[in-house]
Amino acid sequence: MKNKSHFNEYAKFYDLVYEKKSHLKEILFISKKLKINKNSTIIDLGCGTLRHSLYLLPKVKKILGIDLSRNMLKIAENKVNKKLLNKKIYLKKANITNFSTNKSFNTAYSLFDVICLLIKDNDIKKFFLNLYNHLKPGSLVYLDYWYKPAVHYLKIKDIKQKYENSDFKMVREKVQTMNKEKNYVNVIFKFHIYNKKNKKNHYFEERHPMRFFTTKDIEKFSKKYFITKQHLSGYSNSKPSKKKWQASSILIRK
Repeated sequence: MKNKSHFNEYAKFYDLVYEKKSHLKEILFISKKLKINKNSTIIDLGCGTLRHSLYLLPKVKKILGIDLSRNMLKIAENKVNKKLLNKKIYLKKANITNFSTNKSFNTAYSLFDVICLLIKDNDIKKFFLNLYNHLKPGSLVYLDYWYKPAVHYLKIKDIKQKYENSDFKMVREKVQTMNKEKNYVNVIFKFHIYNKKNKKNHYFEERHPMRFFTTKDIEKFSKKYFITKQHLSGYSNSKPSKKKWQASSILIRK
């Protein structure tokens, strides 16, 4: 079976997988770090189904949501329309390395380790240059990523998780293989879906190669365009730790 990517089939089940995640708590912390207010114009890089940005829409001037998955954006659009907030957001199907708009923004964030999907140095360089070109001077940016010392210390392992709602029963297998030379983990998600309504089973796979970084790596790629303000971990002011590889973050300023 050919592995799919870009979260297109995954999108339908994405909110089910992350429904217990503390999105409100996370975005409140990030809002303070980014000094978000009613005049904030934000780029959400890899916005997905807007699980974070939806909380901010009533409180800010404008949000641009960038994502490569058309199906993710459809779900995001439905959420926005239900809350009658469609005038405050523009959703764009594009790659975070080369999206284009004639607007300038004063804030940006990329959450859920989206930048880890950029496994080539050249793509990471393009990302920071393109972001720089779309931000006003003094803009603050919050990015999270997989922390290399933690990936090596904790070691990767395969994971099997179960999820269920009124429509589906789902088993998600996460099969992971390390590529130490190129600093990424090849993640293959295997989804076993049971549809309660039509009583049919469905199976699909998606491949998500995830790059990991040290704090020096992130600074190396960003320093040409941005000044490092702070290194963080776990949506707190704690420094990145080898005991937690996800949600290590960097706060930078143009």
